[in-house]
Amino acid sequence: MLTRNDVSPSPVQARAILRACTRALVVFFVFVGSLYIGPLYVLGDQVHYRSVYENLAELSLVDGYIYYNSALDSLEFVHFFLSWLASRFLDKDLFVAIANALLAWVAFGVFQKWKASVFIAVLLVLTNYYLIAMYFSAERLKFGFIFLGLSFLYIEKMKYFYAFSFFSLVTHAQTLIVYFSLFFRVLSSQLVKVISSGKISKIFLIIMVLLLVPVALMSGQLISKFNSYYDGLRGVSELARVFVFLLLTLYYAREKVEALLIFIPLVFTVMLVGGDRVNVLAYFVFLYYALPVNKGFNIGVLLTSIYFTFGSFEYVSNIFEYGKNKP
Repeated sequence: MLTRNDVSPSPVQARAILRACTRALVVFFVFVGSLYIGPLYVLGDQVHYRSVYENLAELSLVDGYIYYNSALDSLEFVHFFLSWLASRFLDKDLFVAIANALLAWVAFGVFQKWKASVFIAVLLVLTNYYLIAMYFSAERLKFGFIFLGLSFLYIEKMKYFYAFSFFSLVTHAQTLIVYFSLFFRVLSSQLVKVISSGKISKIFLIIMVLLLVPVALMSGQLISKFNSYYDGLRGVSELARVFVFLLLTLYYAREKVEALLIFIPLVFTVMLVGGDRVNVLAYFVFLYYALPVNKGFNIGVLLTSIYFTFGSFEYVSNIFEYGKNKP
């Protein structure tokens, strides 16, 4: 006969249940919040996204893709296909709310994987400025980050990691910067090995193919993006935030050389195209190294979280007041 102790969850199981329930509540809150706030965001970039979404419902796959490319100046197929498919069944705001819930689920899992406490993970998912911006503004980047996060969640299962990485790269060109930064770290170590032994590992070759295939497929989009953002080398003011994240990362990172190698491509990218599109990536690199320190309860994570919470409040307030985020 079973006793009460036989069916009671162990402390480990109880913590796992608590994390799962908290994650579900956070995802539900993001979903409901998106349904409430999303319909208010009708100006800015959403003018184009809403118009395209409504028109895609009437077009075939090929005609829809041609129209999508023309209207949004984008060759990124995954966001187009998901929008084209969803437009036949779902209202635009419901489609976005579902995507936001998925992003929240993935982000929470990634922060937990990086050893953040449940409280810190909740704080980041619900209040971080960069995630809030992805919930409501950066629509294509949101889907890129979903696949990017999934690749990190399943990094131990290489076939899933490669698949999600590929989808991330063809969903949004900006995620290429993340993988190139990781590749740059691997490239540096491989160059040392090649010089010392004359051999190149299979993993190195696989990563190179993984990067080169999406780059070849999206070369036109990448050139267009670069031309639209390049305005000469940027000054110190553009580099300020990425250097703050670099210094914080070096403070918390155990492998400081590794962290520095990851940041080198980010710094050069900021110099070329500015920090608006790159600082978000530098921030998440910082989180990767800082969250394991005391489960995220450290001065770097807490201060940046407070800072970005104020930014998120202003961002959402602008949506309520103006129907969009102020320039």
